[in-house]
Formats: sequence, structure tokens, C-alpha cells
Amino acid sequence: MSVFQTYLQWMGGNGQALSCGTASATVSAAFPTGTSAIRVIATTNTWIEITSGASASANSSGFLPANTIEYLPAAASNTLSALSAASNGTLYIKPCCG
Repeated sequence: MSVFQTYLQWMGGNGQALSCGTASATVSAAFPTGTSAIRVIATTNTWIEITSGASASANSSGFLPANTIEYLPAAASNTLSALSAASNGTLYIKPCCG
């Protein structure tokens, strides 16, 4: 477990599942107040972008290999968009605070 993970706490009830495919998909709302990081895992190779309004791109977004858990910094005003290498992937997102 990394030092980053050690100090994070789950934010209850705020998890999301984003269905994503070969076109960029975006979560419907910004992360909740108090968010300082997110935990993500995808069922397929996925590119992700955490900003306020940008779309994920295979050329410039962060790459998340399939079935890999990753903790990423994020703010309450951010949203996440994802682009999957396959036509039917799911990205699971859980906000954390700490």
C-alpha cells in the first residue's frame, strides 16, 4: 500500500460506474465536496482525463491498464471522462478524501 493510499478515506455512497466505449464518455456530475483523490479501476484498457470539461483522448490522456487499481488526485470541481480500447468497458470511480 502506498503512502498516498494510507491517508485516504472513502466517501460513502458516492461511487460511480461509467460505461465507456470507443467514443469518450463523461461522468454526469462533478466529484462531491471534500474530494481530494479518486480510486479508479476499469474492465478494459482505458484512457482517462480528470479536468473540468475535457474529453479523453487516446493520444494525450492518461492510460489505465485493464483491471488495475489506481489512486489519482482530483478536486471537487473536477469531472472524469474516459475512452475505452474496447467497445464495452466499465470504469468504476470512488471519490476519497484525506
